[in-house]
Amino acid sequence: MIRRFIVASAILGIAACAASTPPAPEPVAQAAKPAEPVASSSSTSSGDQLEVVAVPEVPLAGHRSPPPEVTCRREQEIGSRRVKKICRTKSEMDQTQDAAEETLKRLQHMKDVQNPGVDL
Repeated sequence: MIRRFIVASAILGIAACAASTPPAPEPVAQAAKPAEPVASSSSTSSGDQLEVVAVPEVPLAGHRSPPPEVTCRREQEIGSRRVKKICRTKSEMDQTQDAAEETLKRLQHMKDVQNPGVDL
């Protein structure tokens, strides 16, 4: 019974995807300058005037900046032999490295303040 339900829902899902096709994208016109009113020889009813409106340019989907590159590396967990995969962007890795260096400097400074004259 459950198997029939799964097969039927899969067939309906595939049929729904195949039946709906996305509409074709409409071309986007790029205006170099705002449109000017056009005088026409046809008569309009008294008092009707057309208003010219400047339309802002819409960025195209292909002109987006690429997503940041993600770099993965394997790091060993502290106190364990387990190695786990860490994936971050370059900026995130730089921030983590800077924070670790700052923490190390603070710890070394604290050691020097608490134990002056003791060298390890």
